[in-house]
Amino acid sequence: MIFPEGTCVNNRYTVMFKKAAFELGCIVCPIAIKYNKEFTDTFWDSKK
Repeated sequence: MIFPEGTCVNNRYTVMFKKAAFELGCIVCPIAIKYNKEFTDTFWDSKK
């Protein structure tokens, strides 16, 4: 599994996908992952 955005944002929207995720010519199967914010904060701030 890869995440074609190549980065994490604030979990409110998606960002532009990196083209390398599609250059291999493999089948792409889009999925969505929804987290329960009551249990975890899924946003990773690499600047901290």
